[in-house]
Formats: sequence, structure tokens, C-alpha cells
Amino acid sequence: MTSKGKKILLGILAVFGAFVVLIVVAVVAFVTWISQPGELIEPERLLSADATGYAEWTLREGDPGTEGFLMLLSGAMQDLAREVNPGMPGFAGSWSQGDGTDLLPIVVGWTAHPARDAGQQDLHLLSVSAERLGNQIVLADWIAGFALSRSRDPDVSVQTHRDETIYRLRQPRRNVDLTLFVRRGAVFLTSDLDTARQAVDLLAEEPAATGDQEAAARPATDLERLFSATSPDDALRAAMTNATGELVRMWQAVSSAPIEGPDAWRDIEGASLSGGLQADGSFTGSLRLRVADPAAAAAYVPIIPTTVGVRTGTFETRVEIQPMAVADGLQLDLRIPDLVEGLAAQMRGADRPRDRR
Repeated sequence: MTSKGKKILLGILAVFGAFVVLIVVAVVAFVTWISQPGELIEPERLLSADATGYAEWTLREGDPGTEGFLMLLSGAMQDLAREVNPGMPGFAGSWSQGDGTDLLPIVVGWTAHPARDAGQQDLHLLSVSAERLGNQIVLADWIAGFALSRSRDPDVSVQTHRDETIYRLRQPRRNVDLTLFVRRGAVFLTSDLDTARQAVDLLAEEPAATGDQEAAARPATDLERLFSATSPDDALRAAMTNATGELVRMWQAVSSAPIEGPDAWRDIEGASLSGGLQADGSFTGSLRLRVADPAAAAAYVPIIPTTVGVRTGTFETRVEIQPMAVADGLQLDLRIPDLVEGLAAQMRGADRPRDRR
């Protein structure tokens, strides 16, 4: 081989070697990036002045109730997957072994806003933030955005607001109308496009720093005052005002049981709830009802039932209640003995065995 030919061959090898090195560096950089934790969204940032309801549920590693819930949930998902496709080996990672604790911490948030027009339903926003899935969700968002932006389906639309891509997916025959967006690894599901845009605007604002005098001088809303009565140590914390019958509408949205004692519901000014899942799969918590006349509310204590059946769709359970009078109204200490097992059984199917601990 001539000297010139050797130089050309060495040049090709050098270029090929550099190309391989670039690929390796790119792959390592991608794996490092996708493995990095994302950002846990603080759902309280989504509390606007007009919000009428707010809840946050924090699933923490080391919480026996959370771990039991995830194990039963993942087991039910595996059963469902094998029923759909018996040859399916299961979900990747620890989910296939009936354990989803490597995804923790996870924060789920919910806010409610009044309907914009009379006669319409209240507006809702649900957020799910899993720190360890952050960049994986971002990647999925990029792929979905690329595919959906080129879709010719009239029931699929993509809009941009403040550099956030908002998707709207509709299936009129199934009464499905989803509006969602992804921000920094958190997924947000909303009632409509305006609610999604409002959420993007709230998230774009810089969170108030500790000791911020302007934030401290701003008067708290009624919802914020109700929420401040919940325990920060509990996994589930929630509050809702009732100035325009929000509690009745919420009950009608989540329960198949009819409203009883509508006059008593109107006497409630607001409610707050805090509690969490226990190691045995039960839920325990306290529901506090603030009323205008606490003395009159005390008269309800003897007639409040100690056990109430609750039915949502095909899911039925019972709530054990211990009522007591407090300074601003009523406090109901609650226990739902079989909440986790009941939910898992619903996912597996009513005819499947429920003992899967």
C-alpha cells in the first residue's frame, strides 16, 4: 500500500473512531440524564385566589401504608396484564415483582375551581409528580408531542402556552375529554384548556421565598385557612369551602349514594381532612366540619351514625365514624378498614380472591 493510501486509511479509521467515541459519549450522557431525578412539584403553588378545593397526597418511602398500597396496586396491575395477554411477562423493573417503592417519593395534588358559567360542572386540576421518573416522563412528552402534533385526528389537538405544550384528547362516543400537559416531569390533567393555561401561569410564577414580606402581608383565603388546620405530618391533607354548595356537588360527583339531610349540608361553611393509609391497608383520618353555629352543631353528635356505607360506581366500602363536638363545629374521626384491599379487588375483578398480602 502506498504512503498516500495508508494516510487515507488512517484518516478513515480516525474519523470512524471519533464517531464511535461520540456515540458512546452521547449514550452515556443520555443514560445519565434519564436516570437523574426530576423535580417534585409543590401542588400548593396551584392554589389560585378562586380555588374552592385543594388536596395533596404524599407517598413517602418507608411509610408502611404507602408500601402496602403500592404492592397491592402493582399486583392487581400484573393480574390485569396477564389476563389481557397471558404471555406478557409483566412490567419492567420492580413493578413485575409486585413492588413499586423505587418510584417514591410521589406527590399527587388536586384543586377545584368554580364553573365559569351557571349550570356547568366545577373545574378540576390533577397533578402527579414522581421525582425518580422525572426525565423519563419528559422524554415521553417529547415523543408524544412529536407524534400528536402531526396527527390528522380531529379529536386530537395540540396547543402551546408559555412554551408548554398542552394536549387535548377527545373520544365523544366514550364521553372522554382529556386536557393535559407535562412540566418538568410532572403530569397535569385538567378539565379544559382554560384551566390548563391558568395552571401553566401559576407554575411560571416564582414561588415566594421564606420571609417574603409581600407574601406574608397577603391575606389568606378561606380555603387556605381551612387547609392550615390539617396536620403537615399526614400523607393526605385536603380542604374545601362550601359557600355555594361545593361539598354537595363533590359528593354527587364521587358517590352513587343520594344526598341525605340537604339542610344540614348548607350549615357547613367548610371542611378539612387529614389522615393516611396504615400498614394493615386501612385508612384513618379526621374530618373537621366548620359551621356557623357550633353549639347547634353539637346537637348532631348523638344522631350521627357510627358506620356509613359508601358506594362509588361498583366500589363499595364502609366508613367507621367517631363524632365529637369541637370549638368551631364537628370533628369526625374516620376509619375505612379495607380500603386498599377493596381497591385492589376492584382492579383485579370482583370475582377474584382479595387476599394478596
